Amino acid sequence: MRLSERSYPHPVVGNRDDVPGAAFQAAVTATSDKENFYIDIQIQCSSASVQSLIQEQRATFVAHVECSNTLYRQAFRFAEPSHRIKIPGSRLFDKFEVNVLACASANVAGYAVAGAHPDYGDATFDLSEGDIVAVADGHEFLAEFEDALARIGSIMQVDESRDEDDGIMKVDWNGKRIVIILSKKDFATYSILKGIEPIGSTLASMIVLPVLIQALRYAKNSESDLAGCRWHDILQRRLAKLSVSGSDFDELEVAQQLLELPIKRALASARALQEGEL
Repeated sequence: MRLSERSYPHPVVGNRDDVPGAAFQAAVTATSDKENFYIDIQIQCSSASVQSLIQEQRATFVAHVECSNTLYRQAFRFAEPSHRIKIPGSRLFDKFEVNVLACASANVAGYAVAGAHPDYGDATFDLSEGDIVAVADGHEFLAEFEDALARIGSIMQVDESRDEDDGIMKVDWNGKRIVIILSKKDFATYSILKGIEPIGSTLASMIVLPVLIQALRYAKNSESDLAGCRWHDILQRRLAKLSVSGSDFDELEVAQQLLELPIKRALASARALQEGEL
């Protein structure tokens, strides 16, 4: 969604050549921890007309965040040119967009923009609350957690089998995420244990590691039928961050790197439990 390439009924700073004598720019960065995403915004506006509206509280800055994969859409209003937004990690998946603009927060009569294109002449405009007066270029980000297990978790989910009361673990590779399917009995046990630390983390590693190894085998084949799945694309980007490319890599070794040495951590947890430390 590029708001800076639209036609408006009045000159909008930052929109094509509406106001060649002024600029509206937003530096946007996205970071995360284990639970939340943080969007930091720094705005620079050289339009005296827009700055006056902000100072007079007749306009406000707005950051519009949208994630098509989760259907999340939210507008955040703020008055200062420097602002941070916090969004729960569950609301964003894969890619999300951030658009920053300035909008009228009240009706404004006789609005004129200094430095507007000569085609506007001496025209003035009546703005309604919500009308856009300035817009910056949009930004697109990947919704990636800092925690390694959470990053891999973003492409996997564990579900209960609809049919089998008992049996082997199965995997569905054909969706946005890799779906690990446990029998009803195994899923019930998993649901109880996953919230108990350190058992939960060890259990997750046991389930995820073999599935990730198989996923890496699929990732080696760029012409695979699974190459269009979103999890496949995300996994390719994870590999690029590790400087792993092509098909000449060991799946077991890379899987352990992605999960930050799960066997070592599982053994350490088991040892601690044996010694009564946990």
